[in-house]
Amino acid sequence: MNNSQKIIGPHGGYRNLRSFQTAQAVYDATVIFSDRFIERTSRTRDQMIQAARSGVQNIAEGNMASATSKKTELKLTGVARASLEELLLDYEDFLRQRGLRLWAKESPEAMAVRNLYRSDQSDRSDGSDRSERSDMKLQFEANQQFQLDAINAAVEIFASQPAGASGFSYAKATGIGGTFLSVVANNLILDEETVLKNLQSVQQKNGIEQSGNLDGFHFSIEMETGTGKTYVYLRTIHELHRQYGFKKFIVVVPSLAIKEGVLKNLEITKEHFDILYEKPVMNWFEFDPKKRSLSKNFATTNSLQIMVMNIDQFARAGNIFYQQGDWGVPAEYIKATSPIVIVDEPQNMETDIRRQAIAQIQGPCQMESRAGS
Repeated sequence: MNNSQKIIGPHGGYRNLRSFQTAQAVYDATVIFSDRFIERTSRTRDQMIQAARSGVQNIAEGNMASATSKKTELKLTGVARASLEELLLDYEDFLRQRGLRLWAKESPEAMAVRNLYRSDQSDRSDGSDRSERSDMKLQFEANQQFQLDAINAAVEIFASQPAGASGFSYAKATGIGGTFLSVVANNLILDEETVLKNLQSVQQKNGIEQSGNLDGFHFSIEMETGTGKTYVYLRTIHELHRQYGFKKFIVVVPSLAIKEGVLKNLEITKEHFDILYEKPVMNWFEFDPKKRSLSKNFATTNSLQIMVMNIDQFARAGNIFYQQGDWGVPAEYIKATSPIVIVDEPQNMETDIRRQAIAQIQGPCQMESRAGS
């Protein structure tokens, strides 16, 4: 007979709960939906993404708290339900305001969507067994011509760049804040004349008035809202890495909501890009000024690196980003990698302070990703 005394009740394992899996799928889908159909500057976009995230996080936190406090579990589960109800109303508002039909729960269309994701693998102990939801995998179309056109336009700017120029042979010792740190950097060797000719060729191909000269290596790609802008610049990163060997990329975003969206897109497109690009060795992460080791790894690692930064994390001069640490000043050794900077929604970063902050980290090239009408 087992006389051991239980010291803590069952808890955790939330990843197997049907409610968590469903909420997570809703979160992923909301990020994609918002990216495609809602203006980046809309407050509704931020609210929908945050409501979807709240549904996921509160289910997880409630499940972890269940061992010590059922009251806390019920409270957090209630918060999750309220958040998802708020999100549902936002979706209904979207349909109603555009004169679009709302599918009934048992309509053929709704049932067809459910049937795509049927499974019995999830844990139904949370009571959420009234629908047949499984681990959902979002499918991405790799051959949409309008997206390929945008990707190719960006890639062709660097035509004639040798593929091996940014290899580890370009690792260099840099004196930074009195500290020597070996970094692996992008090495754009094309001169302005070559880049200008490439730019004019791309502009002519796309029916855009040709530039007479270069005003720095700043390029802009505009896509209509709802056409997969984030997907395009993430895939552009992979193409620039594959064709030219560029390894260091920074995505700068204007808000926390957009940062969450970019990070989620990096997560849900990983398998898709692994298939397209044969599982490249890569790391992507959110910049955290308190975790300087991540910034150091970005600078020193000889593989594809993508760092996502909220502009307000480094726009102020007194920020820790500009302060001396164990390996020098983060702003200096990140800039030493000559990163290609992708600015998401640059129209929201046009103040002098924000422009100067981006200039502090910019390498040889800045690409702006804009959503048009």
